Amino acid sequence: MDGLFNKTVLSLFEDQTGNLWAGLDQGISYLEINSPFTQIDGNHNLQGTPYTSAFWKGKLYLGTTNGVFQTDQESLFEPLGHPRFDLLPEAKGQAYKLQVIDNQLLLAHHRGGFVIKDNHATPLGGSEGSWMFLELKAFPGYMVGGTYTGLDLFKKDNRGTWKYIRSFPSFTESSRYLEQDKAGNLWVAHGNKGAFKVTFSPDLTSIQEVKQYGAEDGFPSNIFVDVHRVGQKLVFTAEKGCYQYNPDTDRFEPHELLNEIFSADVYVRKLVEDPKGNVWYQAEEEFGVLMVQDEGLKKHLKRVSVQKLSGRLLPGYEHINPNIFKGVLVGTQEGFVYFNPTDYPNPKSQFKSLIRSVEAIGESDSLLIAGTSGQSGKDPYKVPNYFNAFRFKFAAPFYEDVDKMQFSYMLEGFDQGWSEWRNVFQKEYTNLPSGTYTFMVKAKNIYQQESQIGKFTFSVSQPWYKGRGTALGVFFTLVLGIFFFFLSKNRVLEKEKKLLQMEQEKSIRKQEAVLYKQKAQSEREIMALKNEKLQSEIAHKTKELTSSAMHLVQKGEVLLKIKQELEKVRGELSGPTKGRMTRLIKTIDDDIKFDKNWEKFEYHFDSVHENFLKLLREQYPNLTPKDQKMCAYLRMNLSTKEIAPLMNISVRGVEISRYRLRKKLDLDTGTNLVEFLQQLKPKNPDS
Repeated sequence: MDGLFNKTVLSLFEDQTGNLWAGLDQGISYLEINSPFTQIDGNHNLQGTPYTSAFWKGKLYLGTTNGVFQTDQESLFEPLGHPRFDLLPEAKGQAYKLQVIDNQLLLAHHRGGFVIKDNHATPLGGSEGSWMFLELKAFPGYMVGGTYTGLDLFKKDNRGTWKYIRSFPSFTESSRYLEQDKAGNLWVAHGNKGAFKVTFSPDLTSIQEVKQYGAEDGFPSNIFVDVHRVGQKLVFTAEKGCYQYNPDTDRFEPHELLNEIFSADVYVRKLVEDPKGNVWYQAEEEFGVLMVQDEGLKKHLKRVSVQKLSGRLLPGYEHINPNIFKGVLVGTQEGFVYFNPTDYPNPKSQFKSLIRSVEAIGESDSLLIAGTSGQSGKDPYKVPNYFNAFRFKFAAPFYEDVDKMQFSYMLEGFDQGWSEWRNVFQKEYTNLPSGTYTFMVKAKNIYQQESQIGKFTFSVSQPWYKGRGTALGVFFTLVLGIFFFFLSKNRVLEKEKKLLQMEQEKSIRKQEAVLYKQKAQSEREIMALKNEKLQSEIAHKTKELTSSAMHLVQKGEVLLKIKQELEKVRGELSGPTKGRMTRLIKTIDDDIKFDKNWEKFEYHFDSVHENFLKLLREQYPNLTPKDQKMCAYLRMNLSTKEIAPLMNISVRGVEISRYRLRKKLDLDTGTNLVEFLQQLKPKNPDS
């Protein structure tokens, strides 16, 4: 038998879920004979990756990467049966889609289109590389085939046989997904280019119009666009969300109902409607069904996830066929799976979550319990206080898809609530304070059935120094200790009090002497601060004086230039205008009084710099007024660039003036001119 370690079966046991356990010569095997899922794979002589399926005239046809295989209905779906699939010789190679159209079984194949009859596949003709077929409701008796390179047109002859008519050179896009709307337009979905709306001519001899729709027309992008028929309406899925076409705006709009169910950010890969109106879906990795439920005058869609098949469908080539007997046939990465959804999810027998072991972890781990679901008595399991980190391992005796079992846990007394469902089998806690805790765990199987809760209660004892008796003893000991401490301390304080009085008298005398010295020092510091303040005020007035000088001189220069320009213009005027110009020039002359401006500057400068210019003229009478101005600017410590505009000369001119000034002052090369001027004082202090 398939899946057994060996064929020597020594015992059999049916468990409470209706599945079978086999005791073998070597080990134990678990057989899921009461499962709604039936695997159809290579063990049934079926080869290749599953792509398509169809049930027709009492036979099941399966298409894979290796071809088309068929078997009779009678050999299918027996719990311990072993159906055998036979390969159709003419249909070897990649099979993409099996479809029953007009009571004929058609095959879209890598080598083109075929019709299957009497266990033989006969070519339909047309282009090589066929994806699928679609009967044109707007054009009875015709169908189109989507190919690698566009569209083929087929017509049914008088004998009911489909015949190839033509291709359409004006449209050469790969046409893997086809649907037709009520207006007769053909929609072609392309995995990388969005969607195309194809309009045929009334006689089907040509294509009148092709329009492409992508990110500019409402889709989130141009990739992963697919078209599905749900409830006699076309639904388009894209990289994110579901959409529907609005012919009034010629744009795609979000499908509110489906986006509410799946979320507008989810990539819905496949939507297939069954005869009952239920919609089977593959959304991201989740496989399930939207079941139609009547609620009075309204219908409600109930979303049921089938966890066993989630994440197992072939990405990009998801195959879901809900027209096989009473169930649905799904292509997975391991082969075809037949799923009977009757009353799914079936309530299974109740199962428990078991705490298999509890360990106190640290520098050296200690096993507290093992192989039981909890402590035997009602009292909590007591743990010494030096253990404050624990590891809980748990399991659940439910054996269908154990790897998809999920657990939720909570440590009562520490956690705020139950954890999220996770595919984990242990949980650790660290740094637990002393107290009583109950660890609880529950499981959820692939049928979304929750187990009974497993519990383990334990208490972490308090450290010895936190006990009630110890605390009282420590308290009284501290009180007595404090009493005797203060008693002895009081005696010592009396002796120290007398010594302190003597020391204080000495200290007072010393402090008086220190205060006297500090007073004298403070007076000296006050005088120094006053001098610093005066120096600061002098520096501030110097800056103001500099600014004033620059302003006065620059003002005079500007007025002089204006006067010169006006005099040039006056020569060209006559009459009253010339008179007004003369009065204006005279006004400027009255304002331009360089000598008076300089006299004002000299007055303020000497008031700040202790009659510097007066002393300069007395000690060096040979200096010109220009030399005196240069000395004043240098005394203010102005740079060469700052002096140049004040004296209306160039920087080079300032340097020449400095050189000549040094000669007139009879200074040697080692004497700094600026320092000399700043230190200039009367030769006779008494004068």
